Amino acid sequence: MKVEQCCDYLLIYLNNYYLFDFDNKDMIEKDIKKIFKKLKRYYHINLKGSYKVDILKDDYYGVILKIKEDNYSYDYFYKDKLSLKIKLKKVEILYEINDIFNDLDNAELIKDRNTVYLKLKNIIGKKEYLNLIENSKMHINYDI
Repeated sequence: MKVEQCCDYLLIYLNNYYLFDFDNKDMIEKDIKKIFKKLKRYYHINLKGSYKVDILKDDYYGVILKIKEDNYSYDYFYKDKLSLKIKLKKVEILYEINDIFNDLDNAELIKDRNTVYLKLKNIIGKKEYLNLIENSKMHINYDI
């Protein structure tokens, strides 16, 4: 689990080891509450109140949670409780790379101005994937 604090939201990167049962809404909420407990225990991030949680699913990476405080909810009277509004979104992760000679057979190269991205087309091996994550910067592509 990797946690990234952005200006007004929190990104939690959960790779394929964190599996969600997307057909069961109650289990999704329970799984997210377990992750919130881990955030409190290991990262000292205590989330209480009302939150919008976008579950961003990529076929090759796994799941990214985008957590934003819901300031427009009437649940602000209950700051001791936790209220979640959950949306499921399918996304693509593009990997910004510096070395185009290090590309993979199961990936497509995408050029945008002076930046080169890798887009996975098939599942790759664990060693290749860890090397890719270590030597690239991940970007979430919402336009699919």
